[in-house]
Amino acid sequence: MGEARQNTKRDLTEFAAPCYLFLRQRGMSKPLVPRRTVMLTIPFAPTGLCRLSLSAFGPTLSSLVAFVLMGLLLIGGSTLARAANILVVTGTDTAAIEAGNVLNGELTTAGNTVTVVNTGVPGSLAGFTQIYDTRYDNHPNFSAGEMSQYLAFLNAAPGNTIFLMGENVSFNVRNGPINTFIALAGGGTIAVPARTVNGPETVVPPFTGPNVISTITYAACGLVTSAGTGAFASYETGGGCAIFFNQGTLANALAGALVVVYDVNFIATAPTGSAINEIPFRKNLEQYVSAPPTGPPPTLVTGLSPATGPSTGGTVVTIAGIDLTGATAVNFGGASAASFLVTSSTSITATSPPEAVGTYDVTVIAPGGTSLISAADRFTVTAVTPVVTGISPATGPTTGGTVVTITGTGFLGATAVRFGGFAAASFTVNSNTSITAVSPGEAVGAVDVAVTTLGGTSSASAADKFAFALPSAVSTPTLSEWSMLALGLLLCSVACLRLRKAGERNVEA
Repeated sequence: MGEARQNTKRDLTEFAAPCYLFLRQRGMSKPLVPRRTVMLTIPFAPTGLCRLSLSAFGPTLSSLVAFVLMGLLLIGGSTLARAANILVVTGTDTAAIEAGNVLNGELTTAGNTVTVVNTGVPGSLAGFTQIYDTRYDNHPNFSAGEMSQYLAFLNAAPGNTIFLMGENVSFNVRNGPINTFIALAGGGTIAVPARTVNGPETVVPPFTGPNVISTITYAACGLVTSAGTGAFASYETGGGCAIFFNQGTLANALAGALVVVYDVNFIATAPTGSAINEIPFRKNLEQYVSAPPTGPPPTLVTGLSPATGPSTGGTVVTIAGIDLTGATAVNFGGASAASFLVTSSTSITATSPPEAVGTYDVTVIAPGGTSLISAADRFTVTAVTPVVTGISPATGPTTGGTVVTITGTGFLGATAVRFGGFAAASFTVNSNTSITAVSPGEAVGAVDVAVTTLGGTSSASAADKFAFALPSAVSTPTLSEWSMLALGLLLCSVACLRLRKAGERNVEA
């Protein structure tokens, strides 16, 4: 086994837990090799190595073949990981070269073959599967010819991936060509950074691992306000400093993947001053470039405006996010949005539903899945004073027990229903606009039915009146009512008799 392979074995061992199969062969005829122990190390994706060890006491050819086959069975059909052939294009600037050297060291240590050039993109990219271009200051410039080469590279084989390094607003001479290439590859239109930022940004999966991080603070990166048809790898209010395109998401380069970070320091000088998590983010980026996912990135909600609304619903909320195109549902907690409209891959306009007072996660269901929960998706429902607009029926006996439907607004989260000075025997909140209550026993007279929520108690009005009456007055007809009923029956009988006689005369005639 050559020295290069030995280095690969040692380096991979650092990142994966080995598994062992020991097959000991003894007393075999016609040994093919001297008596010794043979170690075969097979690296495989995504998580580890499998070491096959044979203490050979005269192994035959058949035993050696069986040994290898058993090792492959142990691997269980896993895709064997192979050292990648990587191109690093540094240009001539000191920081760009330094970034290239950092990448060269890390990627070589991981067992890859790395070629570093500083005179622009070589004439042929055949054989490479990954490209890191660190020319953050455009020295030499990112030419139209190189863009064509990179586009062809992305289309050459599934999983071919490019990393492009941009910078802050002082280097838009570089950022402009990068964004031109993104459009050429079918990634949409992205404006050059409008401002330089150095605050914390939320990191998006898969860049949150394998080195576990949730945020990164760059030293001074360029903030782009849109990720085009891709997604932000890290974001803050108003945009992000890193974007990515999985395999199958670049319209003109469906086989390849692309990552852009508008900052040089997270590679060239990391750790940099007050910057945080630059190194683990870089290593996670290297992992992504080596094995980019296929399909849309995970759906995320990155902000709400406004983030509060009344319990009656009806608040029009702008939802900012990632990979929102094709959304099929928007939920405020457990309640569906009253309506929603996808306005772009990063924005949805939704109307909040009626909901009880509290704070809820706003989630979006899209082709990338259900959005991940985060502090950025929280919507707070505030209390409103309830209003009673109707009572049905509006009368009942003093003994209570009448089932009453109360209509109005602001009923969600109701804590009490009262008929005058007495609490309802029971009540159920059916919706934000309806309550079913059972009247209590109460003295004769009209009272106001009041609903109480965290927002207060409904004000009295003519619409909330309920009249209590004596049971006899409610259930027993008066003498005059009996008399009218008897008179009606008598008149009906006379009329029916006359009609019968008239019919008999018609028959005789």
